[in-house]
Amino acid sequence: MAHLTRALPPLSHPGFLAVKAGLAALLALALNHLLDNPDAVSASFVAVLCVSPTLLMGLKRAGQQLIGSLLGGVCGCLAMLAGLAPEIGIPVAVGLSVLASLQLGFELAWPATAFSALFLQAVPRGSPLETFGVRLVSIGIAACSGLLVNALVSAGSYARLFARRLRVVEAHAEAALQAAAERGDHAPCEAALALLNRAAAEWTSALRELGWRQRPVLEARLRNGALRLAAWRRLLRGSLELAAAAPEASVTPENQARLAAWLWRPDAQPPEGLPAALQPLAERMGQLRRELGYTDTASP
Repeated sequence: MAHLTRALPPLSHPGFLAVKAGLAALLALALNHLLDNPDAVSASFVAVLCVSPTLLMGLKRAGQQLIGSLLGGVCGCLAMLAGLAPEIGIPVAVGLSVLASLQLGFELAWPATAFSALFLQAVPRGSPLETFGVRLVSIGIAACSGLLVNALVSAGSYARLFARRLRVVEAHAEAALQAAAERGDHAPCEAALALLNRAAAEWTSALRELGWRQRPVLEARLRNGALRLAAWRRLLRGSLELAAAAPEASVTPENQARLAAWLWRPDAQPPEGLPAALQPLAERMGQLRRELGYTDTASP
């Protein structure tokens, strides 16, 4: 379980994500060749960036890539039209374009913004406007390629993909509670909570998408998963809150350890030695833990 404190695991299967990225790059290169566009690097690289778990997330990423390229292109063109040498114009345009992107709320777009500002000056394709046009065509190819891969590969497999995601996050949440129970280490709970938050964002996107796609059976299935995610998030937040409040409430280290062990496998009542002020929260967390159930590998 020490890996929980080092890095969050990918929610997607690594092999599945690799296949999607490869297909997006391949499709972008094919379209780029078909349209005789000279910027194959931008098209294939940004196509990989547009790969996402859901269609709506892919649309957002693709849209922000396009907006970022526009902002970066404008800044790069202005630097070139002003006659600035690349040694000066590139850092100035990159800095201004990234600032504009973040100030306007396009937090996913700033890498594309910076690259566009750099590309126009470092790899000119004729005049500034001609170079700008090449870059925009490349981003359009990339966006279409990423979205097409998302639609063909992921959109029809949501039931299987999100079932796996739920197993991954629940396993890490379970292991985090076990780490707190056995070692008094609450850092894995924080890592698992971050993973749950990331998963919840994907669930929200998928449910919104399934609503307009008119897939009520699959939507109901994913909504049940979303409810379990919400319960796990409440449980981990509550356990962290109890762990932080216990020392302030003069709970002895021995009773803190008993509380952590109880939260992993709660009996009907919280352990003795818990102040009255913490009893209601502990009881709610214990009830929530029992409702979520236990994994086969760590059952009582």
